[in-house]
Amino acid sequence: DLALFWLASAWKGFEGRDDLPRLRVNGVRALQLSPCVVRLSEYQDFLDRVWTEGLTVVVELPAHLFLLEHGGCLTPVGDEVGGDCYDTVRRLSRKLLASDLTRDGMYHSAVEMVMLARDMDAIAGDALGFTALLSAWDGLLDAEHEMGIQPGTVGIAALLSGAETSSRDPASCYHLRAPAACLRQHTLRAFWSQANLTPGWARPIAGQGLVRRGLQYVMEPSGRRGAVKGT
Repeated sequence: DLALFWLASAWKGFEGRDDLPRLRVNGVRALQLSPCVVRLSEYQDFLDRVWTEGLTVVVELPAHLFLLEHGGCLTPVGDEVGGDCYDTVRRLSRKLLASDLTRDGMYHSAVEMVMLARDMDAIAGDALGFTALLSAWDGLLDAEHEMGIQPGTVGIAALLSGAETSSRDPASCYHLRAPAACLRQHTLRAFWSQANLTPGWARPIAGQGLVRRGLQYVMEPSGRRGAVKGT
């Protein structure tokens, strides 16, 4: 199984809710996702049907790439604590991009975004979880580059379970506007801090320096943007 597909449709039923109308007013598309298991041989028929029905899909990488119980990239190797997901994700992404998910060097028009993983912060903790996401992000970007796939409007996402949870940990708290309290956890700041570390997977490859091409590409203003989403 190369991927899990989520069928994305506009969220209906704004009546009696305050959050969805506010999102719409601010230009945010609220999508309802329904999981679909699709055989590799059926990718093209499935994606063509989705597109002709006016829908899109979110493509999620399989969880077994990461999970310890499946020998995923969170598994410690030798003296390393785990979390180097670059090679694992790059290898699977090359297979995925060679399928009918892409056509003529582009993603299929029905593809909305690629979701790297869900709840990695809850599964592995912030530090290890963010390192896993960053290395996975980089592996996907390199696979695209190597396969000659132009991303177009397709985004990259990760779902973080702690994005809106409160914390009393002083290192995670936001004190600028609430000096005596903890407003919320600094998930995005922690993600940024992790991006600026030099973990084991940041070793030089192909003469590209200590930071892999993917991170440099993401940081550039003209580069492709990814998304970090919270529940």
